[in-house]
Amino acid sequence: MHILIICTGNTCRSPIAKALLKNELNLSGLGAVHAVDSAGIASIDGQPAADAAVKLLAEKGLDISGHRSKRLTPALVEWADLILVMTVSQLELLRSRFPEGADKVLLLKEYAASINSGLEIADPYGYNDQIYRLVIEEIHGCVKKIMPKLTGG
Repeated sequence: MHILIICTGNTCRSPIAKALLKNELNLSGLGAVHAVDSAGIASIDGQPAADAAVKLLAEKGLDISGHRSKRLTPALVEWADLILVMTVSQLELLRSRFPEGADKVLLLKEYAASINSGLEIADPYGYNDQIYRLVIEEIHGCVKKIMPKLTGG
C-alpha cells in the first residue's frame, strides 16, 4: 500500500507522521510492504523540516534531518492508495482539487478512530518545543491506532 501524509507546509506534521509511521511499519516487519511519503498543500519545495521536529524526533531515535518539503502534485495523489490529512480544511481542499482521489482522502485522527479531542491535529509551526511534543505524541498515538489496519491485526 502507498500511504501519503499531507499537511500545509510539509515541514512539521506530515514529516513527523511519515517518520513515525515508517518506524512502526519497520518494527512490525512491514516496512517493505507499505511505502510512505509526505507532501504539503502549500509548501515550498526543498525546505528542511522544522528544527523542533528534527530535534524532538531525534530524541526518539528518528532522523528527519534530510527531509525536504515538496508540494502535493496530481502524480502523488495518483500514486497513493491512502491519503491522510491533518485538518478538515485540508480534507475538503484535496477532495475538491483532486476529485478522482477523493475516496482515498481521510483525516488521520478519523482513520485512527481517535477523535476524543476533535478531528484535527493542530499545526505546531512557530510554537515552542512543548507544543511540538504534544503534536508528536498526538500523531504517534494515531499512528499506533492505525497499525492494525495496515498489518491486518
